[in-house]
Amino acid sequence: MFEITKCSNEWNATVEALSQGKQIILIRKYNTNLKGFLLYSTTGYTLKDDYLGSFTNKDFTKNNALPKKENNKIKVKYYSKVEKVIEKSSTRCGA
Repeated sequence: MFEITKCSNEWNATVEALSQGKQIILIRKYNTNLKGFLLYSTTGYTLKDDYLGSFTNKDFTKNNALPKKENNKIKVKYYSKVEKVIEKSSTRCGA
């Protein structure tokens, strides 16, 4: 058995979409040399009244906005494997 010490903080709706194959890619502003990481569910985005507006599938998002808690603890359920890193320039064309 090996120890995993790295997590990626993601909106819970995104974590659940990845786990169910509804989403297959994560876009990050930083590079990684990790081969994999745990997906840690965050919920701060749900504090905004209009948080559903940034999602296409609003029913799925509403049903998966918050992670299930056990004894006031959030279970980290998923491990994600890095398959490919594609680097893009952070500058925008025509800006």
